[in-house]
Amino acid sequence: MVSFTLLIESIELRSNNSLVKRLINDPLDPDYADFQQFLTLLIESGLSVENMSRKTPLGPPLEKSQLNKSLDSWGASVVDGLAKGTLSLDKVVVNGKESYQLTRNESRTRICVNKFRAEQLMDNLLSSSTHCQDSPDWGLSNASYAGIINQFLSSRPGTKNLEMAIVTRSPGNVFNFLGTVLNAQFNDNGSKTVMIKPALSVLDHYNPRHQTPTPLFKVYKNTVNLNRAASVKYKGDTYAIADDDDSYSKEVLEFMSTLVSITKIPGAIPQTPAVIVR
Repeated sequence: MVSFTLLIESIELRSNNSLVKRLINDPLDPDYADFQQFLTLLIESGLSVENMSRKTPLGPPLEKSQLNKSLDSWGASVVDGLAKGTLSLDKVVVNGKESYQLTRNESRTRICVNKFRAEQLMDNLLSSSTHCQDSPDWGLSNASYAGIINQFLSSRPGTKNLEMAIVTRSPGNVFNFLGTVLNAQFNDNGSKTVMIKPALSVLDHYNPRHQTPTPLFKVYKNTVNLNRAASVKYKGDTYAIADDDDSYSKEVLEFMSTLVSITKIPGAIPQTPAVIVR
């Protein structure tokens, strides 16, 4: 839940290419509770990432006699692609005749949910195209989220088979988000402090800490007698995170350290910020 909260900027729910609802991950947004509830629901539905293979035909199918002629004209790039596996020659049957199809092999990453858990919790709210190919049956959920679904559908009767577009943050925007989290904590007497309550997954429900909402990132200002994990002075004030409070502050810092490290590896983070689930 912590990593998803840091990385996801918004969730767009679409139907027939029309926007039904945009849920924004911003604690200062008036509908922020809707985002948190729906993200919790997705995590309880087994929100995950999987690789999808896709084959794209290149040109028409060729009979064996045509194939021999084409091999001479394809050039080194095609031969190299065949050797690396990015291209392949697949046998196909066209009009009863055995032919060969030059195909480009691609792999893409997509976000998906567990088929059985999603249908149990949300019925047909999400399209079957959002289901993971590998969807083991986890059995009944440990928690009921009927209230969240009913609240969402109450103003949208008949809504079903929705697609999702999940927009992720760049590393720099994750830091900006944490700044917004601190603004929410220090303004309005802390009434907008971002609280995290992970879904009751198979593992999490054994941890008593995960039964109650816990601050995502809590910073203490000019606090004495604090067992500090880290602190910094800024414009005459001291800001610190505790080593032993109930917040996820230390986990957040560890996550940010890892994020900064992988940004130094070329290609480790995709350029596109949006992951569309179709």
